[in-house]
Amino acid sequence: MVSTLVETAEPKPERIAFRFRLHPGEPPAWHALRVRTREGISNPATFVVGVLPEKDEVEPNDLPADAKAISYPVTVKGRLGAEDRDTFRFTSRKGERLVFEVEARRLGSAVSPTMLLLRADGRELDLYEVAYGLEGDARIDHTFDADGEHFIQIRGLQIQGAGDSDRRPDSYRLRVGSFPYAEVVLPVATSSSPSRAVLSTSPSPHSCTSIRTHSSAGPT
Repeated sequence: MVSTLVETAEPKPERIAFRFRLHPGEPPAWHALRVRTREGISNPATFVVGVLPEKDEVEPNDLPADAKAISYPVTVKGRLGAEDRDTFRFTSRKGERLVFEVEARRLGSAVSPTMLLLRADGRELDLYEVAYGLEGDARIDHTFDADGEHFIQIRGLQIQGAGDSDRRPDSYRLRVGSFPYAEVVLPVATSSSPSRAVLSTSPSPHSCTSIRTHSSAGPT
C-alpha cells in the first residue's frame, strides 16, 4: 500500500517536517517511518494507525476543576510540559471495566508517564502499573464498584538521557475503553514458515487467543 506525501516544511540541517496521507486500506498497527537522503537512512519515527475515535487535549486541565469531559472509547492526543499534568473527566457505571493506557515512550516521546485514577472528590482510586511490553509507558485496568464521575490524570517526567536525543519532548496518546491487551506471548520465537502463537490477554490470565504468524525474514 502506498501513502501520499501531502506537505513538506522547509527542511533544517537536523530535522525535516512533513505531512502525508495514509492509504485508505492501511491496517491499524504501529508503523515505522524512515527518511532516505544522499547521506543515508534516518532512524525510525514510530506512529500509530488506531481504531478508536481521536480528539486533542485542551488546556487548561491541570486540576480536576478544570478537567474536560471525555466519552469513550477514545484516544486523546496530548502534550505534557514541564511541571504539567493533564486531567480528564468521565462517567462510569458500576461493574464496568475500563482500560487507560498511555502511549509515549513507545512512540519516541521523552515523556515518562505516570497515571492516577481519581474519585469525584479527588481521592486516589487506582495507580498505574508497570506491565509487560509497555517500555516505560503506563496502564490502568480498573473495574468500577459504583456509578459516578471520575478523573484520569496523567503526569510526566521528561527524560533526556543517553539515546534520547531523537525523541519528541512532550507528546503522548491516551487510550480509554474496554479493550484487551496481550500480557504473555508463547512461544517466544517462531520460524519463517506459517505457525501459530498464543496470546494471554487481559482481563483474565486464563483468557487466551490463538493467532497465525508468518515472517519472511527468518526466525523472530
